[in-house]
Amino acid sequence: MNLLEDTSSLPEVSLILKANDLPTSGTWQQVRERVVKAVKDKKLAASALIGLLRDSEEYGNQHVFLYDTKQNNAAALVNDNTLTAKLTSLGRTDLLTEPDFLSVAGARGLADVRIEKTSAGRALVLKAVEARVMYKLEDEHEENGGRYRVKRYRRVEVRAVDVLRVHNDGLTELRIHAHDSSTDYSAQVTNAWNFFGHFVSRFQFNDVSITTAQQKLWKNRAALKNILRYSDSRLRDSQGAVLTAATGAQQDSLFDNERAANSIDAFWDDETVCDKSNMWWLKTSDEPFSIPSRPIHMVIQGAVNEFVIPGACNKKDYEYVLAQIKKANG
Repeated sequence: MNLLEDTSSLPEVSLILKANDLPTSGTWQQVRERVVKAVKDKKLAASALIGLLRDSEEYGNQHVFLYDTKQNNAAALVNDNTLTAKLTSLGRTDLLTEPDFLSVAGARGLADVRIEKTSAGRALVLKAVEARVMYKLEDEHEENGGRYRVKRYRRVEVRAVDVLRVHNDGLTELRIHAHDSSTDYSAQVTNAWNFFGHFVSRFQFNDVSITTAQQKLWKNRAALKNILRYSDSRLRDSQGAVLTAATGAQQDSLFDNERAANSIDAFWDDETVCDKSNMWWLKTSDEPFSIPSRPIHMVIQGAVNEFVIPGACNKKDYEYVLAQIKKANG
């Protein structure tokens, strides 16, 4: 419940209570007490809470790197017997029945290993968790008549979650927990591959460039206007010249500014690369449980196979964004 309060929302926990005909209203403390009692009384399965924790902490606030591998390699990895053998050799067969919550501070640890069903088949999921310390600015003021400027930071401990998911068709996602002070994630990517090395070999996976998707999403902007919005974009040509276009307000769209859009079209050719694009996948329906459930911010920047989901994002919304990238990249 501590982890759910940190990573999930009260309405999401309430939905689980409602599905089990339990009272849903109240504060976090009241819901916490109700959930604990319901689990003890066997009126609520702990597996439902574990499922919610997985969905809430494994998606969003991440840099996502896409890879592929041969289908025969993927099939060998997404295999129950193979997985059991690898966990047995590590002495971690406990992960076959439930995750290790690792809710206390410590070095990176293996928290969850499983094979899950997906819309297109099955996937191997490997999850690593570590405690990271960040410092957030609390206040800033002047002292001694303005002679000194003092900044005060609050120490914050973060449960950082990295996930590797290998689909049985070969598509692979490495999702790295976002760092406040980092833009280059090459070191974190290498560390994650090394950590998961007992299960997978980095040398059997190739980067999947999403440059085609980036270009196609912009060029098809008229058809996508109702589901996608750009707030800014930065292009670089083969000679190093840079063009940046941005909206006057974050809620505006570059699609609506004809002069800005024409400038980008004129600058973008086969030798032009897009350094960064800020995009928003729009909520298209007010119906309950619509997908996406709200506007989802996505940034394409960094490595050729990298995109960023900088904010909170549930599993269904993330899968929607991933599907849109795959479609545009095809």
